[in-house]
Amino acid sequence: MAACKDFALDKDIISAIRSGQEQEAGELTIQFMDELSANGSTEFYLQQGMLQLLGSIRYAAMQSGMNPIQLFGKADLFHELGQIKERQEMLAWFRHRVVKLLVREMGSRQDSHVKQIVEKAASYLQEHYMTGVSLESCADLFGTSPYTLSRAFKQILGTTFIDYLTSIRLEQAKLLLLDPDLQISEAAEKVGYQHSYFNRLFKKYEGITPSQYREQNRPENKK
Repeated sequence: MAACKDFALDKDIISAIRSGQEQEAGELTIQFMDELSANGSTEFYLQQGMLQLLGSIRYAAMQSGMNPIQLFGKADLFHELGQIKERQEMLAWFRHRVVKLLVREMGSRQDSHVKQIVEKAASYLQEHYMTGVSLESCADLFGTSPYTLSRAFKQILGTTFIDYLTSIRLEQAKLLLLDPDLQISEAAEKVGYQHSYFNRLFKKYEGITPSQYREQNRPENKK
């Protein structure tokens, strides 16, 4: 088929849809149609090319775990597209009936996936805050990139990864500091910090030193 050589763009269109870039997917679809038409293809070949593109996108959607029936209902998209002859009408149909719905579905799936990663990472930090855990090691553990995990923390929890980890460590440190038999250096080590750094960090976030916090929270000072 004459249209086949133009199908290098279908992967770019699918990639744009998967990444939630509706406008880019639409622009690539226009480019796809332009390349089909530029070769002197007839209306028939343009339609066949778009039908093949629709098939590729549906297949990619199914590979991503989507159910076309749940997404599009019982509508026969191939039949609908096959009834359209005019180029602009075909483009408008494609963007509205295919691209927009898939971008929306992909977006909701990605949001759900991102939320699950953040929940797992947050739970992991709550259990392993005393270790040398880092953004990089945590991202690697949950199969994502440091950039993605950092952005997800900000999006879902409204704080950065390091601030979330720091808050867990300092809250645990406060509990440890209530034990008068525990050295401050020991409390620092138990939450994953060296003594000198712990002192500076504690004062930065709490406004007072660990020693001052311990003094203020002595039982006799609370009466």
